[in-house]
Amino acid sequence: HLLADEQHVALESLLVPLLDHADPEVRRQVLERIERHRVTSALGRVKGLLANESSAIVLGTALRAYLALSDNEGFDDVLPYLGDQRPEVRKGAMVGLLHYGGIEGILAVGERLIEIEVKDGISKSCSDVVCSDYSSEQCSNAKIAHDENNKITSPSQDECGIMVCQNI
Repeated sequence: HLLADEQHVALESLLVPLLDHADPEVRRQVLERIERHRVTSALGRVKGLLANESSAIVLGTALRAYLALSDNEGFDDVLPYLGDQRPEVRKGAMVGLLHYGGIEGILAVGERLIEIEVKDGISKSCSDVVCSDYSSEQCSNAKIAHDENNKITSPSQDECGIMVCQNI
């Protein structure tokens, strides 16, 4: 930590090469330091991790670091990660957008949180919901139209878009 406090320039030259380290824990810790010290010279390398990182926890940390370094220019790059299947990645995107994404980031995270429903005491997102999670009452207003061959021409508009209402 002494190096970090007194030799910020030297710190930059030491941290960036460690983003290629084989150990994901090393990469994660390096990204946390890059985020904390706003090592802007690492922006391109951190952005590269978004497409290539295999560790979910490292990717989540990379999303936060990327937003910290990009002055909200990375908003559109990070937004799709709010729907990632891996909780560590979603968390990294949410925390990054809340901390560094301004009002747009806060609103985007809020919209994602609204999508998450609690059914029968179990938190479910639209990526986790199944047909049996819906009741017939939720589909009572579904306006399903069929053509002359009984093929559906207007699918159901259930909130998660899994077309469950056309099956009830």
